[in-house]
Amino acid sequence: MRDPSGRLHFSDGVAVRTLTRRVAAEDFVAMPLAQGLADAGLLVPFEVVDPHTIHSPELGFVSYPDEWTDAQLRAAADLTLEVSRQVLSGGFELKDASAWNVIFSGTHPVFCDHLSFETIASRQWWAFGQFCRHFALPLACSRIRGVPACETFRTHRDGLPVERASHLLGMRGRLSRLLPILAMGKPGWGSRDISGAEASSTRGTLHPRIYDYCATSLAVGKRRRLGGSTPWSNYVSDRQHYTTDASEAKAREVGRWLARLRPSWVVDLGCNTGEFTRMALDARADVIAVDSDHDSVERMFLANSGSRHLHPVVANLGDLTGGRGWMGAEHSGLLRRLSRNADLLMMLALTHHLFFSEGIPLGEIVSLARGITKRWLIVELIDPSDPMVQQLASQHRRNAADFSVELQAAAFQEVFEEVERFSFGSTHRHLLLMRSRH
Repeated sequence: MRDPSGRLHFSDGVAVRTLTRRVAAEDFVAMPLAQGLADAGLLVPFEVVDPHTIHSPELGFVSYPDEWTDAQLRAAADLTLEVSRQVLSGGFELKDASAWNVIFSGTHPVFCDHLSFETIASRQWWAFGQFCRHFALPLACSRIRGVPACETFRTHRDGLPVERASHLLGMRGRLSRLLPILAMGKPGWGSRDISGAEASSTRGTLHPRIYDYCATSLAVGKRRRLGGSTPWSNYVSDRQHYTTDASEAKAREVGRWLARLRPSWVVDLGCNTGEFTRMALDARADVIAVDSDHDSVERMFLANSGSRHLHPVVANLGDLTGGRGWMGAEHSGLLRRLSRNADLLMMLALTHHLFFSEGIPLGEIVSLARGITKRWLIVELIDPSDPMVQQLASQHRRNAADFSVELQAAAFQEVFEEVERFSFGSTHRHLLLMRSRH
């Protein structure tokens, strides 16, 4: 929407770019170099269907920078630099180095803005400042200050401002390789117009050195140890409320239901590090895996690097936001992207956290489930005597009896019919396979 070169809309599974001027022979999208990037998986596949229109396939699900782990943002940064290096030989550069110009096909990053390529016209990379704000500075603040980059994007849609980053990073930032960014990370810094001949041969440009510097800036600060700040990324190995037999039985039942239902799309809410997400992937489903704990989702992303079927999302289900950008319409909210997207929704060991920790009534939890799944639901119901329920009820001064299995089941049965139930004996937990009544 913000690019004067064209507009984007979606129609019948196709992303349609309408250009404000005709495609010329010297334009990037008309050159073999562009098709080569698409063939290499670095650029979303495209077709110039007429001089004013470009078509691309629409992905089944897209996540955004405010939902990414640091590892995803780093992968998007590496892709941006790789694309920049690839097009340098043709005399092109990216006029935008925005994280929003990268989408993930599963866990594989792909550049999606076909109109972001322009002929090099100055010594300096014009988008250098934007690259710093969107990639180098948020990653540095995460490493040095422990603030995951996705939290930066929830506040700053256009990346972390240099002045704010300088304040957050303090002397450690000024004494690091970030000093040039903190001193001059603005669009067009040091630019000097150069001739077309100089640009096409890359003589007189600083681009190769700038790209190299940007790559080194991404590694400033010591990497945070995953799980060091939260217990949730170690939940599977540390949990005490499941015996080994109960855990194996739960996995066996979920696996049996997945094999029986054979869903194409699964949404796993409260996925943690992806224990059951992995089972859904093994059942050949595309899985949108959502959790509020950054480190848990990052572990899952790194463990499934290269998967085209896993779609990790960092989001707090108790505080889902609407759309982003102009009038909230540029990038739709997560709930809208999840709406009726799943053949199967999994809500395992989740409802008690929403009920007690977030204060969400049972009826509203059921409404969330109804809005996401087209048909099937696997939900875990937990008895008030369960130690975790007792702990949460005590912490939030709630009555555990308000969360009885009977009340939970009745709430879900308003919308879903129970197909099968499996109980875990001494664990006070029950798995229900349910089917939508609508």
